[in-house]
Amino acid sequence: MVIWHISDGRRGHDNQCQGLVEALQQLRPCNYYKINHSPLPRLLSSVLRRRYPANDSLPDPDLIIGAGHDTHASILCAKLIRGGRTVVLMQPSLPVTWFDLCLIPAHDKPRAAPKTIITEGALTGIAPGGAHDPGAGLMLIGGPSRHHRWDPDLLLTQINSIADKTSSVNWLITDSPRTPTETSQTLGLVNKGNVAYVCHRELDRSWMLAQLARAGYIWITVDSVSMIYEALTAGAAVGLLEVPVRRRHRITQIPVQLQSRKMVTLYQDWNRGAPLTKPATVLNESARCAEILLRKFAL
Repeated sequence: MVIWHISDGRRGHDNQCQGLVEALQQLRPCNYYKINHSPLPRLLSSVLRRRYPANDSLPDPDLIIGAGHDTHASILCAKLIRGGRTVVLMQPSLPVTWFDLCLIPAHDKPRAAPKTIITEGALTGIAPGGAHDPGAGLMLIGGPSRHHRWDPDLLLTQINSIADKTSSVNWLITDSPRTPTETSQTLGLVNKGNVAYVCHRELDRSWMLAQLARAGYIWITVDSVSMIYEALTAGAAVGLLEVPVRRRHRITQIPVQLQSRKMVTLYQDWNRGAPLTKPATVLNESARCAEILLRKFAL
């Protein structure tokens, strides 16, 4: 099976697509090709010349996948010229019926439709399982977003409280590209014997995968939705650090929805004595979607 992955270059989107590809590779022999999306003028030229991509020596695709609005036109152009089934990992900005399959997170409230698979969060490249050492903890820090403001003092209060109350756990803290520089500098100055800070710029994807598999406890700021679902897929006990909400939105309701299903523990509940426990259900959405996709397309 030949898979073309049309990429917009964004790490989160690439991780989602990679998760689906890896799940497919567990089920079928696959040849995988990653192709950067093209701007519209270049796509129009490709249609006129009936040639896509510019290096058309690639084998024709069975599947063309992508995430991110910028990939839509390239995905459709690839299908028009080279054939294959199209799969987008998101609520598309173009009509759903223009694609062969759309994998859409439930929090986007998609309509049930023959060409839609509703997923529990975004797909991930995380494999369920791992040691989940109760002496190893991980804190993943995001940053301000369209839906969340940022309060570094509130964040530091929570981190210090967790470190003080779990002295038997060795915590690794890392930030993200969205983390304000001042916050990152403050994280590096946390003076706790059981806390170490590692800047995200010093890490690669393999480090994160290893830590998600190793950590028994993972705390994540509520703005980092993709990381929340990665941690839930890993199967560790997941807690959510408070971040002020900028405006009410379906994204900001995800933590409470997960808490109501006993998937995560909110910091305010933990601080009142609620235990940090493993999720009631361990997710593996990439594998589930891969199986559905193969059946649907008879691949």
